[in-house]
Amino acid sequence: MATRNMTDGALVISDGTTPANTLTVPVMEGDLSFVETAEAPVIMNRGSLYGMATPLETPLEVSFTLKFEEWQGKAASGSDPSPVDALRQRGNAAAWAATISCGPYTVDLIFTVTKPCTAAGEESEVLTFADFHCDRLEFSEGEEYNTISCSGRCLLVSPTSVRS
Repeated sequence: MATRNMTDGALVISDGTTPANTLTVPVMEGDLSFVETAEAPVIMNRGSLYGMATPLETPLEVSFTLKFEEWQGKAASGSDPSPVDALRQRGNAAAWAATISCGPYTVDLIFTVTKPCTAAGEESEVLTFADFHCDRLEFSEGEEYNTISCSGRCLLVSPTSVRS
């Protein structure tokens, strides 16, 4: 089994229209991380531990970093938006629609990890982070290249995963 990493994948940012507007971001360098939280509240009885309650649903926390190409998409008519445009609904993605009907602008993040080789049993995997809101965007200047980092939350507790 070959080890998979970001160079074997791509990130698609998708809006809520039908058919969806999408931006495919090839990922040669960067990272993706997410945190599932299910904290069970402790029940106390007269100062003593008594038990635990069923955890409340907590939004999935997602963050990723990408090699920086452009902050805003080219001004030419019909040009693709930049990842920042697609995450913030501006520039060439100003007409994109949120994936939820009520609330802030959200998108779906679809991360595909492809087969790094053709060995028997190797499968591609698609992780979907639905209804993602980018809470924080960060730009970093680097010696070799610049990066943008995004962190936010999804309106779900766990990503969906499909293998093919």
